[in-house]
Amino acid sequence: MAQSTSLNSAHLLDRLCFSGAIFCAGAVVMIVEIVGARILSPFFGVGLFAWSALIAVTLTSLAIGYAGGGRLSSHPDPRKNFSSVVVVAGVLLAVIPLETRWVLEHLGMLDVRLGALLVGAVLFSPVLLALGTLSPLAVASIVAERGSSSGNAAGRVFAISTAGSLVGTLLAGFVLIPNLALTSILVWSSALLLAVGLREKMRSSRTRPWVLTCLFIPWLVSRLAPTPNQEPIPGVRVLESATSIYGHLEVIEDSRRREDVLRLLRADQSFLGGIWLPQREPAFGFIHLLEAIRLARPAGNRMLLVGLGTGSLVASLKHSKIETDVVEIDPHVVRLATRYFDFEPTGTVYTEDARTFLKDISSRHNQGHVYDYDYDYIVHDTFTGGSMPAHMLTRELFDTIRARLRPHGLFALNVVGAETGPFSAHVKAIAATLRSVFEEVRVFRDGSSAEDTPLTNLVFFAASEPIVFEPAKPPFESPECARILRAFAAWEVSIDSSGFAPVTDAENPLEWLGMPMNERFRRTMLALYPAAFWLN
Repeated sequence: MAQSTSLNSAHLLDRLCFSGAIFCAGAVVMIVEIVGARILSPFFGVGLFAWSALIAVTLTSLAIGYAGGGRLSSHPDPRKNFSSVVVVAGVLLAVIPLETRWVLEHLGMLDVRLGALLVGAVLFSPVLLALGTLSPLAVASIVAERGSSSGNAAGRVFAISTAGSLVGTLLAGFVLIPNLALTSILVWSSALLLAVGLREKMRSSRTRPWVLTCLFIPWLVSRLAPTPNQEPIPGVRVLESATSIYGHLEVIEDSRRREDVLRLLRADQSFLGGIWLPQREPAFGFIHLLEAIRLARPAGNRMLLVGLGTGSLVASLKHSKIETDVVEIDPHVVRLATRYFDFEPTGTVYTEDARTFLKDISSRHNQGHVYDYDYDYIVHDTFTGGSMPAHMLTRELFDTIRARLRPHGLFALNVVGAETGPFSAHVKAIAATLRSVFEEVRVFRDGSSAEDTPLTNLVFFAASEPIVFEPAKPPFESPECARILRAFAAWEVSIDSSGFAPVTDAENPLEWLGMPMNERFRRTMLALYPAAFWLN
């Protein structure tokens, strides 16, 4: 009787371990996909096309794996094949950190669609294909060992695997990526698969020595995988790196260009802002162009800034006694702006999604009292040029912004593009959208940019009343500010938006329309800093 109980316990443990293996495989599939997006982001961004390419690679690999697993399941011992494939998947996953740098250096220059497809296929297809074979092998194993019907076995496997994928998704997005290096996540995931495969292989004593050697693979990869170089190019150093669920951030100092040092806040494949040291002058002239809001509405004293960047605009408008609330989705951006760019809030900082904030502020309260959420100015500066924030540029959002402006309020929007030519389609669509909401829209080119640069910052000013800019008068916080505010009137451009429908939440083509601009911007960034810089 005791022997029978022992056998039953061993049998139950074996079933639980096998279910655990299926669960872990499902979790790793989603970890690979989400981590894969982070690996691709420095070169291809996190926009629609990069994600579509990665999802296509994942689905194609899994589909081929399912077909291959179906053929392997006809083997007399499908569970033996299952354990072997788990070990192979662990080894293939461990290889990814070793080949990532080489693959991105050679394929990262391609356009977003082709480049993301090829890089995703080279890096992630092998392990995803192996993981795809596991489901049919697991079904065949359950049918062979337990005499279950194929339908019952398939339902069980799909349920366990999907539960694993759910946990893997939450784990990757909310725990692993914000707290661990991408290489570490892949190495630990590889170790998990190899441990699962080890347990399965240990069911056969003849394979123990061979399987035990697999445990050294993640350790070996952790020693051999390239680590981010803190000074990838001479004259450029990284002060701090941070990774959140929204992207990879770095504060860098570049002393190559002139006597002053350029300090930049990098986000994936672009820059959120920068300053020149030691005078701490904003590195991008459009910041001073945005300051022109006070010339159009000189009596205003309250502003909402959507997208903090390095906080340069808040500091600039502090001289004009303007109190600025900030809504910034990434708390790491707020922390880095405060530590390295002297950001000092003059109002309240909200770390949340801007669309949710703007939608809900009418019902908010501050310390038990209804707070004034109407603004003289709202400045929208979430456009880095590296990624098109399409959901932040729709008529529905602009309607909400208009509702939050005071009767004489002014809205300013910064975008990257051109007023005419191949890089202007998304700009014209945005112009059409603004004109469908506001009676008056004026656009100014950042004339402080090089004249031969095809891309520039374009600042839209929109209001329900005529926009008239008063002459700029001192005090100015810097000579560059004085120069721009005295000269910007000559930089006004005319945007012909005829033929473009307003962009809405339901019909939003901005990702597609902005593709030429995004591609040109990527090439500009890769020319500005070599591939080794963006791989950090």
